[in-house]
Amino acid sequence: MRSRTRRLLGALCCVPIAALAHAQSIVELANTGPTATAFKDIDGLDNAEWFTIVNTALPPAKSYELWSSGITLYAEGSPTSLVGAVIGDGGGVPPHQPFVSMGQSVLCPQPFLGLLGLVDDANPLTPPVITTANDRALAWGSDLLVQESQVTTAPEVAAGTIIRELLRSTSNKHQDSLALAILRDPVTGVDYSAVVTVDIDPTCTSTPAVANQHVLFKTGDALPSSGAVFSNFAATEKRSFDYNARGDYMFVGAFSTSIDRRIVLNGRGVLSETQPVPGGIGAVTSLQLATVDVNDVGDYVIQTRANTGTVLIRGSVTQPSAQTKFIQVGDPVPDPDIAGGAATLARIGASWRFANGAAKNWAPAIMTNGGDIVWFGEWNEFDEEGNLFRQSGIFVNHKCVAKIGSTTVQGSTIDRIGSLDAELRYELEASPNGRYLLFEAGTTLSDSVLRIDLGESVPFGLSTEGCSYAYPPPSLEHVSDDIHFGDPVGFGGFPLVNGKNFFVSVDSTPPVGANSIVLVFNSAPHPAYPCGAPFSGIELLLGGTTQYQVTQPVTQPVFTINLGTNPSLIGQVSYAQAYFIGPGGVLGATNGIRFVFGAP
Repeated sequence: MRSRTRRLLGALCCVPIAALAHAQSIVELANTGPTATAFKDIDGLDNAEWFTIVNTALPPAKSYELWSSGITLYAEGSPTSLVGAVIGDGGGVPPHQPFVSMGQSVLCPQPFLGLLGLVDDANPLTPPVITTANDRALAWGSDLLVQESQVTTAPEVAAGTIIRELLRSTSNKHQDSLALAILRDPVTGVDYSAVVTVDIDPTCTSTPAVANQHVLFKTGDALPSSGAVFSNFAATEKRSFDYNARGDYMFVGAFSTSIDRRIVLNGRGVLSETQPVPGGIGAVTSLQLATVDVNDVGDYVIQTRANTGTVLIRGSVTQPSAQTKFIQVGDPVPDPDIAGGAATLARIGASWRFANGAAKNWAPAIMTNGGDIVWFGEWNEFDEEGNLFRQSGIFVNHKCVAKIGSTTVQGSTIDRIGSLDAELRYELEASPNGRYLLFEAGTTLSDSVLRIDLGESVPFGLSTEGCSYAYPPPSLEHVSDDIHFGDPVGFGGFPLVNGKNFFVSVDSTPPVGANSIVLVFNSAPHPAYPCGAPFSGIELLLGGTTQYQVTQPVTQPVFTINLGTNPSLIGQVSYAQAYFIGPGGVLGATNGIRFVFGAP
């Protein structure tokens, strides 16, 4: 059926609408079995590609592999660009695995950007090139960019300074990396800790070049507000530090004394132990267990212990003094669908299954580019016989999207969230745009890597000033596909930028009797949506795809979405909802769709 469009008038606002809120489908991507004995880390991209480090059932020479969407990219023993060196376990420094830090090259066609463990190959014709002093390297694909024992080119340290150890790394969407490193002073021979960035030439040549290196913070540096002097990293696990597209960085450091731990944001302290929880209860403790995440627009979330229970703290790079509690142990479970709204959070990040004294045991809190917070929580419920049991779940903002007892599309039941190993830090991830949630779980038959499609959530809206990113009602936090099978509405052409095309696809099977779908966007500020949106609603017949030209100002009123002439709208968030319309009026609705307007 050919699509048509027309502007909505005021009639729709008077129609009573009941939004339907249900869980998204949980899909099993990979399972342990004949070839995989365990999954050691997971990651995912905005385009739905997913990655996992696999402990295989193969002989020890190739006991680890890196999978991309189920296909082996690299295996232990794979060659590198350094003749005589192959991917190995990295020697005696934990973790004892080839792929120490897993990332993806987004701009260039390379599937891997992270730290590799190295070992000599078994070829007697090639000279030994790897020792315990140079057995890790920052790699782009199989090309080694920066290797241990090399001299750093960072201008912030003395000439001849050696990269003694590469502990762990992370990368941003510009394929630049931030590494936690140990450097060695060329004069004194003293080793010290340093936060190092490695900028990679973005031209995507076949042989990548390191454009430059910088040391952002190092042992002996003092925080400008308190004068506390940095001594060492308090933790080096995944999500104990972060680096975003703007160049903002965070890490957890130990300062003047061994019990003086602080979270550093761009060289300034934003949270310290014994500090009262901003907006919450109690005081901060045990920051060596904390997780940090800063998204590409500069919003961040910190998960840390407090003496009254674990807390999530939300903040912004532009105004860190205004950071405040998002949720804390002891608060009601925020999803009213859980336990009749009567359950209380017993744990955040930690699980009753493990001791909580190591950072790797704590699931991370994640801040997506759209402003959503993904987190893990536990609470107590009663079963049908009245017996008390511990329940675990993964939340997106205030909505639980997966919990023990949830079923997958393949029909398996989730028995536990996380693997049998105490490594929750590596078993929960989200794509940067927040659309794809990845997690590891024990299902009826095996351990599995699972994925939920949370719906459109588009990144790169970089103008956040004046927008509070307040949460809509829980039923509007993400797209639901429970009205019918398949995506209820698809989008393309994000972010909305002047001169680009914006696509709306409604090919899915609608409710019985529906003949069109209406997209309703906020056209003015509203208490639930303080960021607003510059246009109202569009109705189109079901079937096919409609294309709109984004222009400023409007030149084709029927087929054009006007970005508006007010520059303050650029970068703001829009919330939308799709309603299915039939002869009798509104027949159903999806949950909310959230995206960000891009800069022209």
